[in-house]
Amino acid sequence: MIIITETIINRQIGYQMLNDETNENTLISYTSHNVNLDGQTYLIMYNKDMEIIPDAFNFLNFHLSDKSYNTRHKSALALKLLHSYEEIFGKMLQELDKNELRNLKLFIKGMSISGRELRLESDTIRSNATTNSYLGIYRQYLSYLGEENAWLSEKTSNSFYYNTPGEPSYSMESYKANEKTGKSGELKRYISVEEFKRIIKTIRSNYTLREELIVRLMYESGLRIGEVLGLAFEDLTVIEEKENIIPVGFIRNRYTDKPFQLAKTCLSINNKEQYKQREYITKGLGFQTFVVPSDLFDSIDIYINNSHNIAKEKYEANYNFDNRADSVTEEFDDEANYYIFINSYGRPLSQASWNKILRDILQKSNISIDKGSRKNNLNHKFRHGFAMFNVQYLKCSELELMNRMRHSSIDSITSYFNPTLQDQLQIKTEYVDSLYKEFEELHLGGNWY
Repeated sequence: MIIITETIINRQIGYQMLNDETNENTLISYTSHNVNLDGQTYLIMYNKDMEIIPDAFNFLNFHLSDKSYNTRHKSALALKLLHSYEEIFGKMLQELDKNELRNLKLFIKGMSISGRELRLESDTIRSNATTNSYLGIYRQYLSYLGEENAWLSEKTSNSFYYNTPGEPSYSMESYKANEKTGKSGELKRYISVEEFKRIIKTIRSNYTLREELIVRLMYESGLRIGEVLGLAFEDLTVIEEKENIIPVGFIRNRYTDKPFQLAKTCLSINNKEQYKQREYITKGLGFQTFVVPSDLFDSIDIYINNSHNIAKEKYEANYNFDNRADSVTEEFDDEANYYIFINSYGRPLSQASWNKILRDILQKSNISIDKGSRKNNLNHKFRHGFAMFNVQYLKCSELELMNRMRHSSIDSITSYFNPTLQDQLQIKTEYVDSLYKEFEELHLGGNWY
């Protein structure tokens, strides 16, 4: 029998194959490394002999060149696992049948695979959601190679979402190979209105204007934390529309952005020449916009005037070197454009520092947090709260919510509606009350008693 055991090789996950009859021992190792060249970061995959894998290199660095570093890094993790599986079982992805594809999913999950001639033991456990994400990467990879696996690509029948009369219907497709992903327990995935009030009260008693501005941008405008931390002076402005002055914000990526400042859904910037491309100045591709409440807009201006003046005086070198942001509009030049949210030393506020602050704020506000797990991202609870407020209080349709969340499809916004049992009870009660109001004869009574 061949016994395959997960191990660490060159500080990355690999596998050891032991033939218990011949005592032959074989190492399966695929590693990925970052290489910086001419200001660009390349992801390079190697086999155990430190030979570059050309297809993986081209896929990660050219086919996915418009994706964020995090997306490319996740793709590299998925491909390392795929190449390991292909070498262990001696079959390419496009050749796998239905049962072999099932074994691939077990391999991704880290579940043991046993048979007459082979036993696989793994320590790393991956969720169904991660498994589905990796399968999606494999579909892209096969498409890039001009190949296909029929079992991996097979889709279920369409299911439809319908909006209010006059709005179009939208279909959602899913893949048969994908694993089911049930919703997690009762731990709430969004910040409610009452919780947000407590958070603001806590901040105003114990923190500064900076903390209030960040949570309000996430909760009131629906921004992701990376989008907030990446905001620069020129990203906030006012526009005139039908004689109204509307404060708006622009979300976009810059070459000067740190990894924690990136906008997930905007064009990735690998060099400054991209600022001149049509894609960069195309809404929905190079940038997105959001409406800023007037009082929040004014408060940000107050914060900039106070905090940035202090930083320029006390930490001039830090401020001018580390906090400068590329200017991509005609209104600003490189000398005047800086990132808005800074730390106490005049540098951009990092997500790691902010996460510690936010955890402390939530604890002081008596709001449950998911200790030791990243599954329920604390920052993203505010964006979920923005979505739930739009659904529960403003009665947004799916199409309206898609636009307000700045998503490109209805499919992707369904995960933002996460009512707790208490929410479901309230929804059901409101439904029954409205039903009784319209049809009073439905009330129990009369001859039943």
